[in-house]
Amino acid sequence: MGSLFTGLFGKKQTQQPASALRITTSLQGVPLPWLLGGQQRLPGNLIWYGDFFYESESASGGGKGGLFSGSGGSGYQYYASFVLAACEGPDIEAIVNIWNNGAAGANGVPDGWALFLGTYSQDAWPPPAQSLSYRGLCYSAYGSYQLGSSPSLPQFNIECRSTNSNVMAGAPDGDPSVCWTKFFTDPFRGLGFPSYRMGNLAAWQQYCFATGMLVSPALVSAAVASSFAKNLLEATNSNARWSAGYLSVVPYGDAAITAGELETVRETHLVPSNNWGIDSSGDHDYSAVPVEFGTEFVSDGGVIYTNTGAPFTYTPSLPTASGQYTIIPSIAGFGSNVYVFFALGGGDVGAEVTIAYTYAAAASYQPDNTPVYALTLDNFLANQGTIGQGLAINNSPLIVVRKPRDQMLNVVKLTYLDRNNSYN
Repeated sequence: MGSLFTGLFGKKQTQQPASALRITTSLQGVPLPWLLGGQQRLPGNLIWYGDFFYESESASGGGKGGLFSGSGGSGYQYYASFVLAACEGPDIEAIVNIWNNGAAGANGVPDGWALFLGTYSQDAWPPPAQSLSYRGLCYSAYGSYQLGSSPSLPQFNIECRSTNSNVMAGAPDGDPSVCWTKFFTDPFRGLGFPSYRMGNLAAWQQYCFATGMLVSPALVSAAVASSFAKNLLEATNSNARWSAGYLSVVPYGDAAITAGELETVRETHLVPSNNWGIDSSGDHDYSAVPVEFGTEFVSDGGVIYTNTGAPFTYTPSLPTASGQYTIIPSIAGFGSNVYVFFALGGGDVGAEVTIAYTYAAAASYQPDNTPVYALTLDNFLANQGTIGQGLAINNSPLIVVRKPRDQMLNVVKLTYLDRNNSYN
């Protein structure tokens, strides 16, 4: 009978509030990420929380009440203060954005966050009773964050930019040669390689600048040093050389590049969710797609749907339908010469497009093609192997053997994260 009258007369059903914060990520003993250059989104690791409390809220059941009307339930709004570790300092230039459950702040870091770049002189963050300065650690903190009706902490990611960044205008990525040097010679986090044994990296640097091969490497877990070094070299079409007691890097590029030299490229992009241009309803009507060489952009070469080859139509004003695009000279947060597509009602969101354009090289590169050795027949041993035959059969000084064409790999799969598409 008690339960019957409880339902009839609408007695409040009280729910006990949560007594502690529900945590998604807080790991002890994991390595701190090390951002060697450029700009990356890093996972936030909870290293402290406190000041957890709640406030009661009432929800009306509607109507004027009466015998059979419910008076509604009761709930709670939760709050907490916390500190999230991002990466090693002190060579962090800025915290660019903070992502909440996969969504970035619309205009950079949202209001209310305290940001610390990991300097060795940074002050402690309140509350003073439990505050630590966490010197040498880049982190973000928030006081009395409103969690809503759930006592769970959202999944936060922190987007950081290294001091080794923006080495070329419009590109937040870093200089590979600086990443290499830090990785090998940093006295606290590097391999302990003696800096006086590091050779000249100028040619490698010039080659990377001239071709736009900049990087944003972050070590977020334990890694084999040789694998990391190999990946960095392969990403920049170069290789390491130990000669005369020095470690240097030699680019494979053997053609000269002159600053201002024109080059036509084609880039494939997935049109992201509507992310730019706000109308009166507060929605975004357009999708902005930055291209790799936006700063060095010279002219447009057209856009096509990658799967069908059907061309887009260029419009000097903002697009008003699917299949149209325009180019905006500069958009804050996106860079220079940004391609813009229609997104209202779905538009071209999710379409794979190929963008062709011409850019001018931002730097010059002059390869050293001077022969190191002059080999003659006297420098070769007579062929004694069984790996193949040369044109002169047993007398050919040099034999090249390769696999049959049907056994050669001709498909290379590449997975990458697109910063301009929310790191997807």
